Amino acid sequence: KANQADVLNDRADWLGALGRLDEAAADYQGSIEKNPTQIDAYIGLAIIRSKQDRHDEAEDCYDKMVAADAESGLAYIRRAGYRRDRSQFAEALADCERAASLDSKSVLPALVPASVNACQDQHAEATAQASRYLEGDQPLDGQALYAAACVFSLTARAFKSDTTAADASEQGSAAADRAAALLTEAWE
Repeated sequence: KANQADVLNDRADWLGALGRLDEAAADYQGSIEKNPTQIDAYIGLAIIRSKQDRHDEAEDCYDKMVAADAESGLAYIRRAGYRRDRSQFAEALADCERAASLDSKSVLPALVPASVNACQDQHAEATAQASRYLEGDQPLDGQALYAAACVFSLTARAFKSDTTAADASEQGSAAADRAAALLTEAWE
């Protein structure tokens, strides 16, 4: 069943990229039926629902994903990222706390709050948090590097729109360069 679910996810990804959103949603739903505790199909379906401006349904996908595997720290992290993007900062941070309690060895529950800080214009704190984890002793996988890249990317975006700081453009460029380097490292 898991292999069938993976095939449906792959096809749904392609259909979504082609703009065939209803067909993609149907494949993601079929994948969830075949493997209800997976994460990928819920996220894919949520992205499709967001593209269709059906944000309540997108949020419901994340809630169902967490309910399907309430012991998955990664499920809470993914919902936290969605909530961060929707400016639901308190809820995102609560999800990160829950993820940390489920997976104390992962750096992801600490990196997503840094991205929340970046979204709340706490640039220095956000980049300091991310840098601490990047320079720490814990091994960093692609997901951790991607999460750190998100912190620097969100910080870069905030600096680029900041017209009050004299060096905002330079700081924004430096943060964007760091994000790009982290993404490159994540894919190597």
